[in-house]
Amino acid sequence: SEPIAIASIELFPHVDFVSYESVKDSYDKNGYKPAEKGHAIKIEAEIPNASSSQTVYPLEDVSSSLNSPSDSTRTLLNVIGGDKWQTSGQWVRYKFTPEVSGLYNIVARYKQNVNDGLFSSRQIYIYGGQYNGIPFSEATKTRFNYSDEWVVEAMGDGENTFEFYFEAGVEYTVVFEVSLGSMGDMVRRVETALKTINAAYLNIIKLTGTSPDNYRDYGFTRVLPDAVTDMKLMSNELYAIAEYLEKEAGIKGSNIATLDRVAWLLDEMSSDEDVIAKNLSELKSYIGNLATWISTAKCQPLLVDYFMIQSSEDKLPRANAGFFSEFGYEMRKFFMSFIRNYDRMGSQHEITEEDEAIEVWLAYGRDQSQVIRNLVNNNFTPETGIMVDLKLVAGGTLLPS
Repeated sequence: SEPIAIASIELFPHVDFVSYESVKDSYDKNGYKPAEKGHAIKIEAEIPNASSSQTVYPLEDVSSSLNSPSDSTRTLLNVIGGDKWQTSGQWVRYKFTPEVSGLYNIVARYKQNVNDGLFSSRQIYIYGGQYNGIPFSEATKTRFNYSDEWVVEAMGDGENTFEFYFEAGVEYTVVFEVSLGSMGDMVRRVETALKTINAAYLNIIKLTGTSPDNYRDYGFTRVLPDAVTDMKLMSNELYAIAEYLEKEAGIKGSNIATLDRVAWLLDEMSSDEDVIAKNLSELKSYIGNLATWISTAKCQPLLVDYFMIQSSEDKLPRANAGFFSEFGYEMRKFFMSFIRNYDRMGSQHEITEEDEAIEVWLAYGRDQSQVIRNLVNNNFTPETGIMVDLKLVAGGTLLPS
């Protein structure tokens, strides 16, 4: 619903990306080796150089004592993403400069605990040195599997762990963009199946009406053979998609169970025409569930704590803290809950007497106040140099006075 002005449109030939196998062969030919240990670069994900929109902004996560940074006494914006970074085309950008030349992995500490049984994907762009965009075709479908806990692993597509050659002293820019990746093929197949199932359903209600007689023999196999055949074919297709997703994700969640339920009903209805009429209302409901599944699969949520640019010879950081560390962290949070001032929205910087600052009282809820806090941090303070101390006050107390 926004106006747009187009100056020109250019058509140019499509260029296929090289495969990761070809890139690995070039590493061997050029004699590239893994970078020396101990030269890892840590990038805090919540501090990108740029993002595609203001909806992709830092968030607070207090689920683990290993979050970087972590503090039980105050609110820290220490992660980025989640459901704020899930729509195709959204991206975040970071810059770094290696100290030594060699092959590096891009390691992420992340959590994808929203779409159970599915995986999220990101497309990697790299600029600087020998890179000028997507380095190889597999980088368009970098995969992050579902997990209830934090995960630390080198980026890959499920089959390969990617290595990138970076030169010492060269500034590189890496961009992570939301994409459907391998999930795009599954979404297209389910969309095709949904159209076919919906067409079969419409043909059936043309014969039976919206309230069919369960005791009448409509002769579906004789009158509508194509509709019955389509239901059988789509049942097999949905079973195949569910099996593929379960194998790739390593878990059978509710999203895969949805495909199995629809496939089972289609198999029952196509195998016995006597149950078609009495299951029509259930089929209608399942068609809606399938449309919801497609909408869910197109969302690619991902919560990221930090990225590490490190050699494959470096040990991966721990993903989750031990029992005693986590217990101590939770206890500190518990005791701080009694003395922490939740009415102060704070500032990004410590405000001293010499600083130019203003104090603002807000009679809003915390969600609205957090939006204002983000606007102040991202726009007002950088443009004016004036720091803002936000405080929440009760409207019933402020207005009468």
